[in-house]
Amino acid sequence: MAKSDQIASLLARRILHGDYTQREIPTEVALAAETGASRPTARKAIQKLIDDGLVVRASNGRVQMAEDVSRRRLQVCLLGPAFVSGNSARARVTLDH
Repeated sequence: MAKSDQIASLLARRILHGDYTQREIPTEVALAAETGASRPTARKAIQKLIDDGLVVRASNGRVQMAEDVSRRRLQVCLLGPAFVSGNSARARVTLDH
């Protein structure tokens, strides 16, 4: 697998995992430094994500998550305890409020 494909896969996993909901997607320079790749390789990886529709390039040149990706809802599953203990009642009150 080409280095740019590896970087694109890494970023895609992070995006779909929600890592960039509260912080910006790294710049090409930062991405290259983080992965040990060249800037053109990082640029190629980002372009792959743009082509796949996961990210868009804003008018200021920054890369952002595409709207349909950022609107996906987070699904959370909370499990109840298998047995009742003194702490389970406290936890239920905390979660219900």
